[in-house]
Amino acid sequence: MPVPSPEPQRARRQSLREVAIEKIKAAILDQTLRPGEELRDAELQEWLGMSRTPVREALIELTRLGLVEVQAQRFTRVADPDPSTAFYDLQTLGALVGALARLTIPAMTPDATARLLAALDRVQDTLREHRPQDYLQRNYEAYLVLRDNCPNPVLVDATHDLIEAKLFRVSLTRINLRRDWNILHAIYEDIRAAVGAGDAVASELAIERLFQLDQPVPAAS
Repeated sequence: MPVPSPEPQRARRQSLREVAIEKIKAAILDQTLRPGEELRDAELQEWLGMSRTPVREALIELTRLGLVEVQAQRFTRVADPDPSTAFYDLQTLGALVGALARLTIPAMTPDATARLLAALDRVQDTLREHRPQDYLQRNYEAYLVLRDNCPNPVLVDATHDLIEAKLFRVSLTRINLRRDWNILHAIYEDIRAAVGAGDAVASELAIERLFQLDQPVPAAS
């Protein structure tokens, strides 16, 4: 699966809308609900044990995140990303993760830094062994170390769902894996060196190269 289903982050009581969002999102991310699969209100209501209102509200939010696609009077379905927009998703993901790294790396404890370095080493292992699905999973694990150590909870709340959605879309198109894996390996060497040195700026710049923010944005079709 592209990314694991996230654990709930808040201890407070969730609304029905939030529960619906969480459960539908988890099913999309672990591909219980497959890309392009039609989402029918009645079936979702029966599965979730909810009325139509929170289910529709959840679908609206998941549409905003890019996990669900809607065409009025035609369909509501799990997103099946258009390859022509994959580069935009990749660059957007890089901008979000880069900002997270810029704030988090200077604030990390030695133990947290060691966990991030270990996660980056696992990414490198997948590159050396050419294991694309594991590469995506290990990237997600490295992101979680950044998320869990970010000193700005507002940034985490504002970006976590969007980062997960972009990770999912990028994983389906596998746009980053079309590159020479030796290039990816070299970029991760730079990221690892920057993290080890506590250099947030160098880390962000290397992450931007990983997600091709150093490349010109193609004109929208």
